[in-house]
Amino acid sequence: NVLKKRNLNFKLRSGYNDSRNLDVLILDTFGELPRIYGISDVVYIGNSIIPINERGAGHNIIEPLAHGKPIIFGKFMNFWQDIIKEIKNICPQCEVNNTEELAEGIHRLTTDKDLVQRLGSLGRRISLEDADAVDKYIEFVKDNLYNLS
Repeated sequence: NVLKKRNLNFKLRSGYNDSRNLDVLILDTFGELPRIYGISDVVYIGNSIIPINERGAGHNIIEPLAHGKPIIFGKFMNFWQDIIKEIKNICPQCEVNNTEELAEGIHRLTTDKDLVQRLGSLGRRISLEDADAVDKYIEFVKDNLYNLS
């Protein structure tokens, strides 16, 4: 209803194969997020406004941040507090509590280019900081696989 009120053209991904000429594509399918982040303007982090499990953690925020995309999330982001704090220092409105705030946040992040640039720079920096963790895991696997033989 919020999207309709704002005259935004939207579809659910499960019933739509062509995202051209859409303002909003709502993913309701599994396994497609990494492909979609790169073409997104704004990413809403699922499981963050209303937690769907006891962890209340929100979905992974590193993936969209690695694409330099601004994110919107709810208060249930228990695993990402340091990063969330940095994001909220730039844009407190990235944290939303309801559909109206979500719509307002999306509108702001699709119209304020300077804000999006600052959030994108932060996201790329954060994702690069985490990149060395992958290298450490690769080295661990290599070292341990070679020692097994």
